[in-house]
Amino acid sequence: MFLVFTIGGGGTVIYGTWRNWPWLVNPPEELVFTYSLSFIKRVFGSAALRFHNYALGIAFVLAGLLAVWIEFFRK
Repeated sequence: MFLVFTIGGGGTVIYGTWRNWPWLVNPPEELVFTYSLSFIKRVFGSAALRFHNYALGIAFVLAGLLAVWIEFFRK
């Protein structure tokens, strides 16, 4: 399950940012204190939010691939 959530979740964040899904690249400003992406957008701007989303997605995918490597190829 960990592998599905990390690789799938990371892929979803990368794809959603690339396709400009509103909840990832343009979150509502009124949720700034409850939604971390709104906070990042308000404090650092839209370009930093896109960078954050891509970096987070890549980190999730790499963590999942590392877990696959440890589980199956490191015996």
